[in-house]
Amino acid sequence: MKKKIALLLKGINSTVNLHNSEIPLNLGENEYKKLDVDFFRCYSNMKKNLIDPLGDQFDLKIYLSTYKSDSLNKINSILNPEKVILNNLDNHPLQTFINGLEAIVDVDYVIPYRFDALLHKNYNELDIDYSFVNFPWREANHWKTIRGVGDLIFLYPFLFNQKFIISLKSCIKKESVHRIYDEMKNISDVSKFRFITNEMCNIFNNPIGTIDRVKVL
Repeated sequence: MKKKIALLLKGINSTVNLHNSEIPLNLGENEYKKLDVDFFRCYSNMKKNLIDPLGDQFDLKIYLSTYKSDSLNKINSILNPEKVILNNLDNHPLQTFINGLEAIVDVDYVIPYRFDALLHKNYNELDIDYSFVNFPWREANHWKTIRGVGDLIFLYPFLFNQKFIISLKSCIKKESVHRIYDEMKNISDVSKFRFITNEMCNIFNNPIGTIDRVKVL
């Protein structure tokens, strides 16, 4: 029998055709009006490099924690998710993450992943150990100061899910998901942590993947 794995797609699924007032407030950084995000630009990469290999190896359950958009019905018909969590526009982005994790039940492993992510390689080529909490990489500019880590993809046994949620709640107070390593370390055994790559990286320069997210001035 295949083990069960939950793929949580979290965040903004699309800003196509949205007015600024309709964009979740967590995208409202002062230096630009909104971000151009489109699930469908990323889907072929996601299907080939993540969804298909996961479906071959596991009993795959897809969860969405996102926001209402004109594209959502089409996304649901393509992904056939186990559950969809719709968040308020003023939701903190980490609360959206938390709400998705809290909906997951009856699985062996959890993979939180971004709607705007693009993997550089097939999931099966990633250095994953299913006994550990797998963080993607150490942030080159922030590891020495706050032990900052990347947030493109995580993987961990479901038994760590509640600790991951508690750590994310602490990250809200610190205003950064990149502090998740330190917050997890406070309540869990660091010997169960590992990195998919040991290179010092950032989101646009790493061997795992990148994001398709364009600033619209």
